[in-house]
Amino acid sequence: MFEVATEVANRVGGIYSVLKSKAPVTVAEYKERYALIGPLNRKSAAVEVEELPVPNPELKATLDAMY
Repeated sequence: MFEVATEVANRVGGIYSVLKSKAPVTVAEYKERYALIGPLNRKSAAVEVEELPVPNPELKATLDAMY
């Protein structure tokens, strides 16, 4: 499951707080089938972003094309 929002790694507004508080519960339920997607905010990336390898080649190709 993908959840897409501009607030994913941006500490502005209430949506960020909602995403951060529900992420552990959602990960516990969906495990590796859950991903949050949002624009890269370099100011908060070191603290908020955990870059992981993408094991699915089709998904990796799609994400690489978006970069």
